[in-house]
Amino acid sequence: MSLSGFTGVEVILAEDEEMFRDMALHAFQTLEWPEDHTHVAEDGLQAIQVLDKIQKEAPSSQVIMFLDVRMPNLDGNECAKRIRDQVKNGTRPVSPFMVCCSANIRDLTDDPKECVDFHMAMPKNFAAAGVLKGCFEKAIAWSGAKGAPSAASSSRPAAKIEIVIADDEEICRMAIMANIDSDETQVEVQDKEEMLEALEAAQSRSGPLLVLLGKPCWAKEIARHSFVRKPYIVNSSAESCEDGFHATLPTPTTHEGIEQILSKACRWWQDGCR
Repeated sequence: MSLSGFTGVEVILAEDEEMFRDMALHAFQTLEWPEDHTHVAEDGLQAIQVLDKIQKEAPSSQVIMFLDVRMPNLDGNECAKRIRDQVKNGTRPVSPFMVCCSANIRDLTDDPKECVDFHMAMPKNFAAAGVLKGCFEKAIAWSGAKGAPSAASSSRPAAKIEIVIADDEEICRMAIMANIDSDETQVEVQDKEEMLEALEAAQSRSGPLLVLLGKPCWAKEIARHSFVRKPYIVNSSAESCEDGFHATLPTPTTHEGIEQILSKACRWWQDGCR
């Protein structure tokens, strides 16, 4: 399989040992992965710096990060956790696809018990038959890249999302609805009882579920219910509040800001609501 046809994707390899870096780069070349879309870091701190640069200069690009589990300064585990926390608190626009590379892993896996803060885990031996190929296939499918000539121009995965807009102020609900595409499934509610009823009704359906919450105190009501179809809860108010929320809607409300939140919600859902 050749990966040269995929566009809009950047790879970050974080490995402190030169021998393993060379092995990985050789494996990338074997799959015809373009060298100019491969970025090398020697620890987790450098990897985050590279990620910052890519997301600033090419925000529509998908990023796949291969992180060695043991590195100086910042190891792969801490690097992945830091990135997830940044996405959760809204300081990073979107998560890269993160792969744990460890000598203790024998086969490619996406088992949450093995991966923890990663999306996948793989053996450190990049030359192992089919492992890197399988990892790329999974990562590119997760990222939504379609391959040349149709580049991955959007950071939002192809997943239908259901949106609950909960606010007791009509003008605030209208401001949000004005910036959401009409083909999105939307439910508008004005009090916490209606919000809970909407979330209960949503349990009979599937797919990502997003709550844009204009009253931060209502988040406690959601937490009291053990919804099987878990909602991605976003603070859409002007109040600064992180408890009970996955993200905060940027102000002022814009179509771009809404799209960023929808992308985060879809990826969170694809990650198993982790």
